[in-house]
Amino acid sequence: MSELTGMSPSIEQVDVCVPITALKTFDLGQKLFVFQGQGPYFRVIDDQTGDVVAQIQGFKRNNVHGFILLPQHDNRVQVIIWGGPSVRLIEVVFGAVSDEPTSVSAATSELLAPDWILSGCAAVPGGTNAVYLLTANNALLALKLSEGAFGRYKSSICMRQLTSSVKSILYTGDLIAISASHILVVSGTAFGEIIVWSCFINDQTTGDTEAIGSIHHFFTGHEGSIYGVRILPQVQTLKDGQSTRLLASVSDDRTLRIWDISDCERKSVEDRSAYSTDGFELRSTGFGSTATEYSEVGSESCVAKAYGHAARIWAVSPRSTREEIPGKLGLVTRGEDCTCIHWDLEWNSSSAGSTKYQLRQTDSIHPHSGKHIWSMDLCSQGEETVVFTGGADGALKSHRIRESNRPKKPDPPVNLRLAKLHGPKTFALVAPDCVLCCTVRSEIRLGFLGPGEYAEIAWEELCALEDLSSFASMAGSTSLGLALIGNSKGLVRLYNHDTKLVRDLVNLSERALAFFILETSEPSKSFSFIAAHLKDDEATMVTVHDWKTDSPRVETAIIVLPEKPFEISSAAKTHDDQYLILGSKLGGLATYRMSGLSLPSGPLVLNRRAHGKEGTHHIQALPATNGDSNTSSQFIFTCGRDGHYCVHEIKTIGDEHESLSFETLHRTPSALGSHLQGAYFDENTGDLMIYGFKGQTFVLRNESKQTDIDHIPSGGFRRTWTFHPGLNGSRQAILLFQEGAQVLAVRIQTGRNRSVRAGAHGREIKSLDCQPHIEGRPLLFATGAEDTTLRIMSPSNDAGTAPWGSFKTHLILKTHNSGIQQVTWSKNGRYLFTSAADEEFFVWKIGSLASFGVTTVLLATCPKTEQDSELRITSFDMVEVETSGSEEYLVCLTLSNSKIRIFHFTPNEGSYFTQLAEGQYMTNCLTQARFLVKDSSVGLITAATDGYFTMWDLTNTLDPFYAISASELKLKTSLQETEISPESIVCENRFQITSNSIKAMELVQISENVDLLLAGSDDNSVTVSLLRTSPTNGDRTAQVVTVSIPDAHTASVTALQVISHRKTRHTDTGAEVTSLTAVTSGNDHRIKTWSITIDPAQSGTKGIDIDLQSDRYSPVADISSLGLLQNPTESRLLVGGVGLELLRLKFK
Repeated sequence: MSELTGMSPSIEQVDVCVPITALKTFDLGQKLFVFQGQGPYFRVIDDQTGDVVAQIQGFKRNNVHGFILLPQHDNRVQVIIWGGPSVRLIEVVFGAVSDEPTSVSAATSELLAPDWILSGCAAVPGGTNAVYLLTANNALLALKLSEGAFGRYKSSICMRQLTSSVKSILYTGDLIAISASHILVVSGTAFGEIIVWSCFINDQTTGDTEAIGSIHHFFTGHEGSIYGVRILPQVQTLKDGQSTRLLASVSDDRTLRIWDISDCERKSVEDRSAYSTDGFELRSTGFGSTATEYSEVGSESCVAKAYGHAARIWAVSPRSTREEIPGKLGLVTRGEDCTCIHWDLEWNSSSAGSTKYQLRQTDSIHPHSGKHIWSMDLCSQGEETVVFTGGADGALKSHRIRESNRPKKPDPPVNLRLAKLHGPKTFALVAPDCVLCCTVRSEIRLGFLGPGEYAEIAWEELCALEDLSSFASMAGSTSLGLALIGNSKGLVRLYNHDTKLVRDLVNLSERALAFFILETSEPSKSFSFIAAHLKDDEATMVTVHDWKTDSPRVETAIIVLPEKPFEISSAAKTHDDQYLILGSKLGGLATYRMSGLSLPSGPLVLNRRAHGKEGTHHIQALPATNGDSNTSSQFIFTCGRDGHYCVHEIKTIGDEHESLSFETLHRTPSALGSHLQGAYFDENTGDLMIYGFKGQTFVLRNESKQTDIDHIPSGGFRRTWTFHPGLNGSRQAILLFQEGAQVLAVRIQTGRNRSVRAGAHGREIKSLDCQPHIEGRPLLFATGAEDTTLRIMSPSNDAGTAPWGSFKTHLILKTHNSGIQQVTWSKNGRYLFTSAADEEFFVWKIGSLASFGVTTVLLATCPKTEQDSELRITSFDMVEVETSGSEEYLVCLTLSNSKIRIFHFTPNEGSYFTQLAEGQYMTNCLTQARFLVKDSSVGLITAATDGYFTMWDLTNTLDPFYAISASELKLKTSLQETEISPESIVCENRFQITSNSIKAMELVQISENVDLLLAGSDDNSVTVSLLRTSPTNGDRTAQVVTVSIPDAHTASVTALQVISHRKTRHTDTGAEVTSLTAVTSGNDHRIKTWSITIDPAQSGTKGIDIDLQSDRYSPVADISSLGLLQNPTESRLLVGGVGLELLRLKFK
């Protein structure tokens, strides 16, 4: 811990990333803005850039759950925000010109309603300046807004209850103002019921406003709690042109249901209520049809029903109705499964006046990670509906739905027999809008792609080549504008797209099964390609010079392939053209020196399992780097059918490159799994784009922003297909695939699905740790969450900048199979250690590459006690071990069955774990572990759910392996391939410091014989213990004194962090004292700062002094961990739980 000049820091927020719980779009003519509720904050997002243009903390601590927009005045709009019981009026002023900033201010103070608010609406336009809110107990509130100076605010809100309906516990509701005196309300209950009722207001001009409630419908049928109801827009095309009002509902039973409530709009205060009851008789104890003595209750059924989603459905929203599409209304649902499903509600009215409804699912989008889409809003833009979603991952995503002129596949050919004669045998792109095809009749045809999403292809016959009747192979290059065509006898022809001519190029005397064109970064008069043959012990490299002239010159070289099996699946050259890389269908990579291809020798380096046992499909050269004067490095990027993408380094030593090494620097699983086919880097954003298949669907995905761009049903990877990312700036990718006797072309709009604001984890973060500062490298931190993923991120002070804000994700690692328990960096920042359930303990090597970014590779996995073990590794710790040439570690793991395992870990090539010792605690689960290395002894401190911390003496156990002196460990001899029988260890001393489970623990050295143990407990307490150890007859005895702060928090204390540590002199006695500043947090949303002073010279608890310095609210729920980000210029505190918060520390 670095010493700081001050001990009482001030804390200010930099940024926060928590679940987005409310969204509302606002169209300002030329610009679209999104109002976003994220925690207690109201944010204004520019849709085009994704930047946060303005924000304000709307509530003291309640999350923002909804918005009600009031009439706009020029460039000023007022918004009622609500969340929990809190209500407030916010005013947003947009700049009159483009460069003027947007401002947000609170127009009223925060007002508390008598109950939780579920929904609201504004009064009808032109009516009173009122807003209506529905509470969780089915009461309707009226808010009256008044202008004028009211203390520090320009407006005020007057709230009163109008009326209530059936007394029930509501989970959802919706309401609209039919007129100035009629509010239509729909309430969804926890018991699966839907209550449709009206509030009639008879006078709004005086303070004696009277309101009457009347129940119209009591719908049952859902088999679970109602989580979403929505009153749909009026439909004018039903029942002989009469308007019809429908209601949509979603539930715990995963169904979307439609109900007819047309009669409600025509109700008045004179009409009798459909139920002459206060509602208590309407209660039932179960779900589904209500069984009561009133047979008419619950007898109404829905008009349409459909199942969707894999979990609970949270809400449903209507899309814009369109006059040009009669008989149809679009809907979108969002759910717990992080999915948005698109629906078409279609109807058909008979001559008898009855109407049949049908719900049809049209698409499914999975925009977020983890669980829960908590908010959604839709807006219409031309022929499209833009859907904005906010998830538990804190991300704001958008995707588009084409409402009219929806793209569809071309109809099958009328004359199928004739079409099959012209059907494709093979094809390749020769330009982004042109495809060359060889038909089953041996015709060479050129196809021109038309406009539109499913582009029509206009074919032109170029020639017929009879020798292609039995076999044809083809490869194309859009950058060069050429194609290669091979026949069964080894003849290779060249197609030049500039001249539209096909000419003989070279006869290889052996059939070329496939061609691999070696792309170059710059246009050239020459190009090279690899021809793979049926005989898989060699291939041919062909170089064509002056290929655009009438007399191209051809050079061939034989490539001796590695020992079988090695079938070529991909090829590329390094940037300096010195090395050739070949990928195999069994996941291998072979590296050749270009200058020695014709020599009868194999590859310089062979890695047969670069992608496991699956194919290496894609190889791409990355920019090279120069090391010292004697070394240089080339880098290649590869993708394989094992679902991983990798970065490899080819390092050469010496001017003549006499020595060459090959190392995998990065290996990450992709979201596409085993059918990852390729990747590229977007030329505009630099984002990594990957593509492949999920079942029979082609998927294009922005891997950097974790967003699926599009899904195209295409029959799967076994069909003939090709893909092109499109021209720079076109924002259009091209997919061609064969369907029957046709070649279908699809233009993929790469901006259709966007990550407006990127988020983080979709489940609660269980652990985080900050990388020690490394000069010249960005500061990183790692997070592990319940969603089983690890994220490597970096902080930023540019909170408003899109898309990352202050939390830029560099890597997402999805190797663990269960929720992460702990993440910890090594002291040098090169390794990351992670643990989870199923006894998973992984070690990752972390690096950085200028042309790629942060890199990682899974270095080692700790062996389990049993192969199918399901034990959680609840905590671990490691100590660096000094060795002659490498970094090695002593590692301790605590398991959920109270066992302790101690290993020596060597992270060099062939990384291995050697178990040295094991131990067993009592029946209580161990929660924390810390090594204690002092002088010539090694100890272990563990904490458990029984409120005790325990000391274990490891000195004698580790003495055969380590020289222990000056608080350091030195390895006596290599443990590689050494068989060791683990020695049993037993606990020496147990000390109770709290009455419940110890959730967090920090160990700080005070002096040679005194250590401080800071702990947080499940009983809400924070304890400070002084541990005094002294050597006695070769052993170390321990004495402990503890000061406890009961109810330090109002919930379990789950996280703590020492943020400063220094030694000073006591002002009275002159004795040396230690001053610390610690931060604690837990499940109560509070972050507290404590000043702790330790005087070792004082006896007992007199030497411990604790003062509370600050207490602030955090919008992060269920805080699990705290981390300190430090560099020479600033210190920042990272808060992790259900989201992330970044705080700046300023020491006074």
